[in-house]
Amino acid sequence: MKRLTVILFSLLSSAMVVRAGWLDLTNDTQETTWSDSLSRSQAGQRQNLILLSYGICYYPQYFVSFRDHSAGGHNNIDMWQQRLPQYGIPDIGLLANKTNELDIFYVSGNGVLNSNAMFTNFVPILQYPTNIYNQAGKLTNDYPGGNIVTNYHQMLVVDDPPAWSADGQFGGVTLAYNAGANAAADAAGVHHIDSFRNISNAIVTGYPANSNLFVEINVPNDHPGNTYQGVWVLTTFTNALCDSNTFAAVIDFNSAVVRSTNHCTVPSISGVSNSVTYTLHADRMAPVLWHPDGVTTNEMWGAFALMPSLTNTFCEMLTFTNMPSATYQFSMDGNFVTNVTAVNGRVDVNLWMIPNQPFQAQAQSILYLMCDMLDISRTTQSNDAHPGSTLLMELYESNAGVIWATNTLGNTAYVGFMQPSENLLVPTDVLIHAAAQQTNHTVTLSLITPLFAPFHK
Repeated sequence: MKRLTVILFSLLSSAMVVRAGWLDLTNDTQETTWSDSLSRSQAGQRQNLILLSYGICYYPQYFVSFRDHSAGGHNNIDMWQQRLPQYGIPDIGLLANKTNELDIFYVSGNGVLNSNAMFTNFVPILQYPTNIYNQAGKLTNDYPGGNIVTNYHQMLVVDDPPAWSADGQFGGVTLAYNAGANAAADAAGVHHIDSFRNISNAIVTGYPANSNLFVEINVPNDHPGNTYQGVWVLTTFTNALCDSNTFAAVIDFNSAVVRSTNHCTVPSISGVSNSVTYTLHADRMAPVLWHPDGVTTNEMWGAFALMPSLTNTFCEMLTFTNMPSATYQFSMDGNFVTNVTAVNGRVDVNLWMIPNQPFQAQAQSILYLMCDMLDISRTTQSNDAHPGSTLLMELYESNAGVIWATNTLGNTAYVGFMQPSENLLVPTDVLIHAAAQQTNHTVTLSLITPLFAPFHK
């Protein structure tokens, strides 16, 4: 099938736009994911929250908000007949002041749809929002609120990843129904992520049923575990052509001089004896995988052992040159991060691959706030954070269910009825945006053990 690198649903307004791989980010973007239990249930909010955090972390200068309307046990038929009109119409109808909407549709194996059936059911999904069901159960063009002609709307289809199967091989049935969704995306001019081939081509097949790659929710074990979810989201980023060079600074250690910067600045630098200290201000940061930090219990970094090439997905690179071969202590903001060894007079530190440093902590704090929006536990990313209470996204969806069932006045009226519920989500959007803002950090590299004669500037 033909691969498209442009999205034909993109109708551009006069807003400033930046390219994020093949996605466009503007100064007021809302990202929404639509999935099944791979995102919203015991499997946890791992893959899709990290995927959504890319726009938030990479473009802090823009107000990027997120919504998630995934539902465990549901499928793509339910997506376009119920969730898109019930939750999506008020979401997108309230975007009169937005410049960009990005909807990410996950292919669901629920419902046992073959390739042809999946194609048929994805066609109306990719007509959203201009042609979607109204409360009377009829397709309509009364798209309310913001005008699709003047705003910017993008779509993305994400394949189901390979699932475990009884013969020890990744299930071919997944490949079949993915093909139907991909064909619909190609016909509509919408980009799709080939999750099946991204993963199955890179991971040796034949994992046993009790492999820790899978979480046993149903039989067979068809829900990705932490490591597998890490592989899934990182291969999604690479397939989406996301910019891997997050930021970079090259420092001459000997002379304490800034040689080059990219997506960051170095406002000040000094060198004393065998140490260099400088101030780093990055323009952006990379999204992060879940990593235990005293709060979360999940560990996704096994993805790098399973697929070593994924270590290059993002690079927050700090380089030091013109230095003696020796061991050095690397610190940030006065706290020890790691020890490094100069090779051929050079040290390269990719912060993205180091968990105990400020950018990791900052990006993970964004994931925590995204959990709060969904009222799920920061610890597990799946359990209800407040059992017995209906808060934020839960309340929004609950109110939508009540109003949708009784409103017969059309989509425009429905959007108005849902305005108070949407307003309850905005303060968390503001907190997430604030958490993404970059600040100054102090970077220090100090000689520990010289391998040759003492070195002095």
